[in-house]
Amino acid sequence: MEIINLKDLLRWAEMKPGEVIKFNAGNPRKVRLQVNCRFQTAFYIVHVDDLTGELAERFLATAPAGLAVIEFMTGGQPFRIGADASDAVLYYTAEMEATGIEVPDAESFTKIAHRRARNPELEQMMFLMNQNMERRLAQMDRDHARQIAELAARGVEDAETLVGRTGGDLHIGAPSQREELAQADGALAGTAKAGGNGRKKSPVLPVGSDGAASASDSDDGEAGSGAA
Repeated sequence: MEIINLKDLLRWAEMKPGEVIKFNAGNPRKVRLQVNCRFQTAFYIVHVDDLTGELAERFLATAPAGLAVIEFMTGGQPFRIGADASDAVLYYTAEMEATGIEVPDAESFTKIAHRRARNPELEQMMFLMNQNMERRLAQMDRDHARQIAELAARGVEDAETLVGRTGGDLHIGAPSQREELAQADGALAGTAKAGGNGRKKSPVLPVGSDGAASASDSDDGEAGSGAA
């Protein structure tokens, strides 16, 4: 059983003998024309010849009885399609579909949301918050510069890189990064010990088994007590 699907009948138009289908000018496109013929029908196209500029008629296609689809590419010029038939031909093409809807009532129900003025107290609070943030950022920059200067004065190479990696930005440094700074500090301390600082260490006094000081210290202590 063959199924003939005509879809919406209201979208089909009728082309009587002697009439043509008019297509408006537009962009180059593919035209799809569906036809429903009672008998085998020949179709022709009338267009403006590009060389002469005059109307030219040429054969388009022959459609069998019943439903058929004719597709072809066209340029931007207007053209017409007619049928060589003694009976009316039903046709449908998307070219005839409406591309816009006319609104009979021009009244608009769109409401424009106007921005309300903010509370002056809120504006003042936001201003103070921005000022505090700028002060904190400036303090962070000063701390960053101070840390770089301290490390550079202690002879640490790439001080700026170390400070940037260990949170001279400030706050958080990974444990491995903090260990690198600690190792650098230890290396500087070892260098200082090896070179010496010119101070003499005080002698360590021997201590007896009973916790008393040496004899010389005891004599000095007795003499001092006697003198007292």
